[in-house]
Amino acid sequence: MRRATPFKRPASSKRDIWDKADIVAKFLSTVVIAIIGTLITYQIQRVQIATNQAIANAQLQAARSKAQDDKRTQDSEITVQLLNHLISEKAIQRRLAIVALRQSVPVQVYDPIVQILATTDSDAEVRATAIGQLASGQSPGISATLTAIATDPKRAPQERLQAAQGTAQVTLRTGFEVPTYVFLASSPGEALRDNNPFTPALVKAFGDDRIRDFDGLQRFVTQTVTSTVPTQHVVVSRTGPADNATQASALPGSEDRAVLIAVSKTRNPQFQPLTSPIADAHRLADVLRRREINVLLADNPTKQQVLDLIVRAVNHNSHTALIIYFSGIASTSSIGAGWLASDSTEDPKTWLMYADIKQAVARSEALSTWLFVDAMYADPLVSAPAENKSGDRFATP
Repeated sequence: MRRATPFKRPASSKRDIWDKADIVAKFLSTVVIAIIGTLITYQIQRVQIATNQAIANAQLQAARSKAQDDKRTQDSEITVQLLNHLISEKAIQRRLAIVALRQSVPVQVYDPIVQILATTDSDAEVRATAIGQLASGQSPGISATLTAIATDPKRAPQERLQAAQGTAQVTLRTGFEVPTYVFLASSPGEALRDNNPFTPALVKAFGDDRIRDFDGLQRFVTQTVTSTVPTQHVVVSRTGPADNATQASALPGSEDRAVLIAVSKTRNPQFQPLTSPIADAHRLADVLRRREINVLLADNPTKQQVLDLIVRAVNHNSHTALIIYFSGIASTSSIGAGWLASDSTEDPKTWLMYADIKQAVARSEALSTWLFVDAMYADPLVSAPAENKSGDRFATP
């Protein structure tokens, strides 16, 4: 009987396994080395990119800083030149410097300089330019400066009237809690004519469906007024928070409220009755009612009646816009500027001061307030009324 012989794996099989393992190991090591190399290269590239970016940012910042330094240097040089022009003997250079300097120095520096020029410069045209710039200023003391000029009997009537108008602009455009749009019929240096084109322009604008917002109204009214009476212009300003600005700038419409005040006569013997305020207010009331605006109209109301009417409109909460319109005589005094009601006398305490109007409007929940002032700016220091072209008598220089 033959004995079984044990199976022996060929030596070549063991070598194959080790050979394969060696091959796999070499392959894996190559892959690992490649991956590690890639990672190292990636990290190096990231560092290089970050470094290059940092260098670029540093260079950009340096360039910006240099540009800012250059601009500051340039602005400083321009400012020095403008300041030199302010003390020039030539009035035209001082006037140009007043206008140009506004863009070169901060408000807190500019306004006090212009206040000094408005009150002390020897040239009337330079003072007029300074007063005009003050009317668009922001510093707290501007209103007091303009009021002092407007009530100074030593100054020319033309200068006092311009300052009075400036006081109205400063007062009416500040302190409102909602977006407020002010249209102020103004003719610097002279009282406005009775039956002037401002209210007729408003009537046309509110009757035109193509005019839908503040910008459109501003363009139409200013162009219409200046094309009719080139010497007259409309001072327009907007103020208040930017929230809901787009909605608030839409022209008032259905369910909004309007208070229209027309004063053709007062108890101040200086100012004779006017013919146009009541007729103008009624025409504006008609076109506003066609827009379904709720109109409260008062002909020759007293001061208290006007304030009560505004409060009545304010307490009506279903509106998004509130219109306040005044047609009559405006003036200024040592205690401020305002409108004359039917019971107003020479005493400014009997006037509708702008502060009173703002206080009455302050409680409104409307998204916007629109103020339209079609007033003749009468000089309270003129003792006798003069006649205008339309035959009405009112105080003028």
